[in-house]
Amino acid sequence: MANDDKTIPRNSRPRIADVAKAAGVSQTTVSFVLNNRESEMGISPDTADRVREKMAELEYEPSRHAQALSTGRSRLLGVVPFETRSLYRTFMGQRILEGFASASFAKGYHFVIFEELSPLTHDRENQLRKAVMSSEVDGLAILTIDYPDENLEESLRSVAGEKPVLTIGTSDEQVGDVRLSIDLEDACEQVLRHFKELGHEKIGLAFHAETEGTLPLVHAFQAACREFGQPIPQERLFSIDRNSIDQSEAVARIRRTGVTALFCVFDLIAMKLTFAFHSAGIRIPEQLSLVGFGDYLTTPHLDPPLTSFAPPMHQLGEMTANYLIARVEKPSLLDHPMSQRIRGELLIRGSTAPVGGSLS
Repeated sequence: MANDDKTIPRNSRPRIADVAKAAGVSQTTVSFVLNNRESEMGISPDTADRVREKMAELEYEPSRHAQALSTGRSRLLGVVPFETRSLYRTFMGQRILEGFASASFAKGYHFVIFEELSPLTHDRENQLRKAVMSSEVDGLAILTIDYPDENLEESLRSVAGEKPVLTIGTSDEQVGDVRLSIDLEDACEQVLRHFKELGHEKIGLAFHAETEGTLPLVHAFQAACREFGQPIPQERLFSIDRNSIDQSEAVARIRRTGVTALFCVFDLIAMKLTFAFHSAGIRIPEQLSLVGFGDYLTTPHLDPPLTSFAPPMHQLGEMTANYLIARVEKPSLLDHPMSQRIRGELLIRGSTAPVGGSLS
């Protein structure tokens, strides 16, 4: 730490004047850097970097109240999960939150999660509006996995007022100034293309209809199969009871159809079926190729390691924060709503192989 910093009393909180002195600049320069306005005000990148370095060394924490007075912004974002468990109680929700945190913190923003007010329903609208107003957040991010049937446009606008609103989900039919969604059609095409390259013609789909995010993915996969000229017949759609330990009945149904490749929504279904297939003497991937969706932490460690589609959840979280902050700092962008679909990647592992033996 620089010698100048030693003049700061040990137990006192560093002030903007201390940062300015340590960096050899004016307090006004520090304020502009603090509010990410260095380019606008003609401050060189080297000077801005030096100011930020001294902020870090001094462990300077700006006063949110002072920032709000000087800029009209609190530098606080609000996150509303439509369903609480879709945010950080699932692996993919955790990835979204990690990306959101890293991007927002990098730009000097913090966020508050309105967990106790989810799911966002009409009954909770007034409560959420009051919470948003009292927190003085600059913008709202609404995280949905399976977009609800009801139209939330009016409710969200009522809650947010003039603040920017951004939504994440699996559907293009969303609301807000920015709508981000996973490109499910591309995901399904990647899976099908992989199966086709391996020579598979009899393809099945396993899912649990009540799991969040399942139905949009099921519909996208069915549509992709039709586009590929291989529509999935009803007997190759397998509804799996995810809460049951015994999957022998499901395995028997799958075996009767003679499928050679199975797409599972999500990885949890693939994991349960993997154990059941082993117990039934079905060899993966020699007799059946298996693909999941989600790329959970445990999937590379299955026997064999599971081929899985990795949705871009961390990237979605980062983009959510960046787009929301951009609209907070430049309100004119609110006049141009945008939708963007983000592509993920199929991670090929040991659970898929060229078509081989039959299940029957």
